[in-house]
Amino acid sequence: MIDALALGTKGVEGITASGDISVGRVSIAGDIATVSWVGRLCRVAKDSAKQQTNDCVHNDDPAAQSPLFLVHLVRSTDDHWLVALGGT
Repeated sequence: MIDALALGTKGVEGITASGDISVGRVSIAGDIATVSWVGRLCRVAKDSAKQQTNDCVHNDDPAAQSPLFLVHLVRSTDDHWLVALGGT
């Protein structure tokens, strides 16, 4: 998950993603699932003066509905789970 977040910073000089997350809750209804994450996600940026800024968000509630800590999935025809961009 952290690697996927870091992909969103590709091409932006001086920004990296880090964190410590784990699966909070998995809800499955037919071919649709929602997974919540608990833990900490951070974006670390360095400015032109090489000063570092940490921008972190935390979630300790597995039932949280924050879009920062939810991933929506759909089951494919070959029974694999795929990320559903834009929610379900």
